[in-house]
Amino acid sequence: MANIELDDILGIVDSGKGEIICKDCMTEEEVFHIAEEEAITQDKILNDDSYLCSRCNKKI
Repeated sequence: MANIELDDILGIVDSGKGEIICKDCMTEEEVFHIAEEEAITQDKILNDDSYLCSRCNKKI
């Protein structure tokens, strides 16, 4: 994993599959292979912006 704390990650953007995946839906393998550029953190979310998890439709 890159220079990101796991606690700071809200989800990931899987550009290969075109999915947004919340932290709760991520598999152990996805957690282990998080790249800094695909991690969704509070710092990367713009004001009044949100994402929907492709697996459970939870708002990130």
